[in-house]
This record gives sequence, C-alpha cells and structure tokens, in this order.
Amino acid sequence: MAWIDSMRVFPKTLGHIMNFWLWQRRWLKRCAAGLVQLFGVFMFPEYRALITQLKTSDAHFHSLFQQHNTLDQQVKRMASRTEPSTPAEIETLKKEKLRLKDAMYVILQKASQSE
Repeated sequence: MAWIDSMRVFPKTLGHIMNFWLWQRRWLKRCAAGLVQLFGVFMFPEYRALITQLKTSDAHFHSLFQQHNTLDQQVKRMASRTEPSTPAEIETLKKEKLRLKDAMYVILQKASQSE
C-alpha cells in the first residue's frame, strides 16, 4: 500500500517541478529581453561596450536601437499570436528590423575604427 501512496504524490511533485520549470523559463526570457534592451547583448556581443556608449552619446544610434527593440517586441507578439497579424506583416517587420540592424552595424563599425 505504501507504493500506492507514493504514486499519488508523484503527479503533484511532477506538477510542481513543471510549474517551476515554466516559471524559470519565462523569467529567463524576460531577463534576456532586458539585457538586449539595455546592452544589445544578443545583437552584437563584440560591441557591447560601444553600444552602451553610443546609446548615450549618439541620438541617431539610440533612435535606431529603440526602433529595433520596439519592432522586435512587436514581431514576438505577432509570432506568438498574442497580437493579430498575417505572415506577410510579420515578414515586413522582420525586414525592417534587419534594415535597422544593418544601419546600427555600420555606425558601430565606423565608431570602432575611429577609436
């Protein structure tokens, strides 16, 4: 009979583990999104310090960075279906994100060469 009691506890324990895992995963996603917003870590890790500097000293770069982050969040919402969209709209926003990213990369390259 003891093994029957342990089988009743197992699903509860597994449920707690799964809930914790899901919570941890959501938390890590939020932290990662915060790092991208603060430092652009995932975009250009080799330019992390320069990105931080340019965000405060170059208004154009800061504007591009903010636009890219806004589009990134919008694409994520559309892809997860929390915001209504069509595949064509998502594709258009992704192309705009790439255009902004290319413009930021040009600025980063010029700034790193001038240092």
